[in-house]
Amino acid sequence: TRSLVNMVIQLLVVGIFIAPFVVALLIRRQTLSTMGLSWNNFGSSVLLGIVLGSITVISYAVVYGKAFTIFSGLSSTHLYYFVATLSVGFREEVVFRGYLHLRLTAWLGSRRGWILTAIIFTIFHVGQSISGLIGVFVTGLVFGWVMRKSENIVGLSIWHAFMDWVWIL
Repeated sequence: TRSLVNMVIQLLVVGIFIAPFVVALLIRRQTLSTMGLSWNNFGSSVLLGIVLGSITVISYAVVYGKAFTIFSGLSSTHLYYFVATLSVGFREEVVFRGYLHLRLTAWLGSRRGWILTAIIFTIFHVGQSISGLIGVFVTGLVFGWVMRKSENIVGLSIWHAFMDWVWIL
């Protein structure tokens, strides 16, 4: 049950990684809503994340011919991986959309903050091919646009998890 151990490690990493941001909020006496975590649009954000995530999984299955693996070969290991990718997606969305995007758009304006956040998100993913980095940049722009519309990172975290999860399958 190496997968279970990996999942627990991922969850611990999320806590450690997010802790400085939470401390910064406490020092500044800000609420979690200043990082895109609020009950505002929560239900619609979750639904959006599930719908976009489902479209992602189905698209991946069709494009890469992995429908059998995704739809009939799922196991508890895949569930552990999904929880792990959910923690990664949440961690990245807290940092990039919840923290950076909101602050950079407030500081630089909507368009420049949005683009700069996507650039920083892409730099964070260096190590991929050039076409992979272009895909990450476009994904960062789309995530930023969804953040602007939903004002909540929960759905983005779910969608992000599905995107990471399909690459593991």
